[in-house]
Amino acid sequence: MAASRAAISGHERLTAFINAWSGYIPEIYGMSVALRAMRANDAEAAAAWDDRMQAVRHGCAAAVQALAADKMLRSDLNEDVATDLLWSLLSVENWEQLVRDCGWSQRDYESQIGRLAEAALLAPN
Repeated sequence: MAASRAAISGHERLTAFINAWSGYIPEIYGMSVALRAMRANDAEAAAAWDDRMQAVRHGCAAAVQALAADKMLRSDLNEDVATDLLWSLLSVENWEQLVRDCGWSQRDYESQIGRLAEAALLAPN
């Protein structure tokens, strides 16, 4: 996440955040399965999962704010909606479906999610 925080432009921050989080998902996937399975009946598991996902949301918001500051955010999106879209796009569940269920490679996942995020968020040139 350090590269995202050190980014100079909004587009650079978006790309760095997507790459960092996407690369981290495989490392935490096993734990995420356990926490997601337990959260309905275990308040501590639910709190732990929610805390981590709010941290991801915070990173998404920071990337979106950087895009907006650079006037690169699509004009039909406000920052809250753009953050919602990016956060949903980067969910562990989406990674699970595409990589685990559909058989995508990690490289393909990162590339396609990055392209999709740019298409969804960036203003046309």
